[in-house]
Amino acid sequence: MKPLPTDAELQCQIRAENTGSALRLQAVARSQSPASGQYRLSILKQNASGTSQNMQSGSFSIGPGQERVLTTVLLEQAAIGHYEASLSLESDHGSISCTSP
Repeated sequence: MKPLPTDAELQCQIRAENTGSALRLQAVARSQSPASGQYRLSILKQNASGTSQNMQSGSFSIGPGQERVLTTVLLEQAAIGHYEASLSLESDHGSISCTSP
């Protein structure tokens, strides 16, 4: 997980947390000023239990200085080290994307 940069108008991050029984991925957006737009989260997982692809999208709206969890996805714990996630934000401030791991 990379920290959010502090100088960008619109920022994104994918937080990964091992809950002990699952891998929790949270798509996070933060903005220094009011922002609205669309997000798209894509997750590809490949391990011994198989291959899966998950895609989620929707709209978001954030107030100034706010952080918002856009969506949360739970994967089995075996996915740790065997997934690629990408989050894209399109807003009135432009576009940005981030990945995990």
